[in-house]
Amino acid sequence: MFTQLEVHGQGDQPDDGGADAQSLLAALRQAGEGERAAVLGDHLRDVTARVLGLEAEQIGTEETLSNLGLDSMMAIEMKHRIEAVLQIDVSVLDLLQGATITGLSEGLISRLRLGGADAADDADESKPVEAGDVGDQLDELEQLLAEATPDELEALLRELEAGQR
Repeated sequence: MFTQLEVHGQGDQPDDGGADAQSLLAALRQAGEGERAAVLGDHLRDVTARVLGLEAEQIGTEETLSNLGLDSMMAIEMKHRIEAVLQIDVSVLDLLQGATITGLSEGLISRLRLGGADAADDADESKPVEAGDVGDQLDELEQLLAEATPDELEALLRELEAGQR
C-alpha cells in the first residue's frame, strides 16, 4: 500500500517538476544566506496553497499548517512535493505537529547543501530517502493510518482504486 501512495503522489507532480526544482535550487544558491529561508518560504507557501486548493495570498507563513486545514492525506502529498524538489526527507508528522511555513523553511534550509556557511555539516540529512529508512517510513505511515478518520481512509482508497484503472 505504501508503494501505491508514493506512486500516486508522484503522479500529482507537475510535468515541469525537474525544471522547477533546478530553478528553485539555483535561486537558493544565488540568494544571500539571510534571504534563503524567505526564498524557500515562498516556494513552500505555493506548495501549501496548491495542496490545500487555496491561493498563495491566503496562506499565512506564521500560521500552523494544521490550522490552515492540512490533514494527514494532504501532508503526505505535501511531503512528496517537497521531497521531489529538495531531495531531502521530510517527516509527515513534522508537517502535522505545529509546523509553520517560516519554521519549516528555516529547518529545511539548514539541511540543504547549497554552499556557503548555510551548508549542512551532516551529509546524511541531505540525502534522499534510502532503503534503510523504509522501516521508519512504514512506522510513520502506520501512525498516520491509525490517526486518520474513516472518511479520510475511504477517500484514500477511492483515489488509489481510481489510479489503478
